[in-house]
Amino acid sequence: MHYFVRQAFAVKPITSFFLVIQLLGSGVALAQSGPLSIEEKIQDTGQGVGRFRGGVYGSLGWGHGTRISTPNGGSTGPSGLHVEAGVYGLFNPIRDFADIETGLSLTGMTSSSTQSNNGAVSNKTGYIAGQIYAGPVFRLGQSGSALAVGMQALVGTKIVKNGEDTFVKQYPPKMKPKPGLYVEYQYQRGLDNAIYFSRLTVTKYEVTFQGAPASVNDQGKGNTLLTLQFGIKN
Repeated sequence: MHYFVRQAFAVKPITSFFLVIQLLGSGVALAQSGPLSIEEKIQDTGQGVGRFRGGVYGSLGWGHGTRISTPNGGSTGPSGLHVEAGVYGLFNPIRDFADIETGLSLTGMTSSSTQSNNGAVSNKTGYIAGQIYAGPVFRLGQSGSALAVGMQALVGTKIVKNGEDTFVKQYPPKMKPKPGLYVEYQYQRGLDNAIYFSRLTVTKYEVTFQGAPASVNDQGKGNTLLTLQFGIKN
């Protein structure tokens, strides 16, 4: 009986030593595990293949474009509350380099009109359009902030006019945007999954009054639309 007990506990010293080291190593690893900071998450997910994040976003802001005078003394141009909602993707194809972000959204601007004392009407023309954008995102140290720059384009733009300007009614305006530029500041707070952002967009566009004389349409070229928006990405 005592012989079998002694044999049961007679483990080779070297085997016992490595077993203890392995158990201690596992315990240290468990003790050190816990919530990771956002920087550690980024570094961890950046190992090997590129990481990817996708989601939805929305924003509110204000936009204002160049005013175009009409022959009857009025004016027209996009100006008003800017609303945007869409989807985005954020991926890091090369580790330890800037992320790439791209998005697709539906955007629009409200419209309104004002009438002067002489009866001329100034139309603040609204629009709805699809939008695509893409550009790099540069992380600003360990602060959870980032700066994004890139190009955007409005597609399928449809003007929503509002007002009683007789010229605009007779010759409906058509908006032709060109590719624009945007600068965006992003901030992610601690372990919060949401990304808060503010974006400034500059877009060049042309306005054509359908059926109007060429002299009127000449002034509709080279216009600028500025939008400033604040939103959240999830």
